[in-house]
Amino acid sequence: DDRELRAPITRKKNRIAEKAKYENLVILHDRYLFADDWFTKMSKYGNSFELLAIPNIGPNGGRVNDWPVFNGLPSQPRTGGSYMLPYSSYSDSLYMQGGLMIVKRSIFNNIKFDENLYWGELEDVVFSKIAYLKGYLLYIDKNNRIFTASGRIRESRNLNRGLNLFRSQVT
Repeated sequence: DDRELRAPITRKKNRIAEKAKYENLVILHDRYLFADDWFTKMSKYGNSFELLAIPNIGPNGGRVNDWPVFNGLPSQPRTGGSYMLPYSSYSDSLYMQGGLMIVKRSIFNNIKFDENLYWGELEDVVFSKIAYLKGYLLYIDKNNRIFTASGRIRESRNLNRGLNLFRSQVT
């Protein structure tokens, strides 16, 4: 709702998960478009996931916030901000960005979004960190994809900066 100063996205997502009939949930913002073969590839991937990310392709063909890492904890000052990893890398600071969430309903309802946080207030980072601390893993299906029709988030074609920053923190 454009009239709302702070979008109550967390409350909305919690209600969707509470009312959902099926175990596999896909919750996405209206800026996303499914590829024609998205469901076929999703079916081929199967049910072996807890939290799942897929490549997110922007209007110019670059990656958009699809395997992101947030440095530090949400309560700490941003030291390096958020950046994307190559799909072959993993970090305990990966998070499932809130614009596209593929998750098991039972896991979502076990964690839930913090309704004190609103859109753009790191609600997805907090959710993902709690999921990680409870032992749930974020997976990626590199063979699938979704498109974003929004230029709101910068596309990336070169992941060297993020990868070098990641390497400097783990060595």
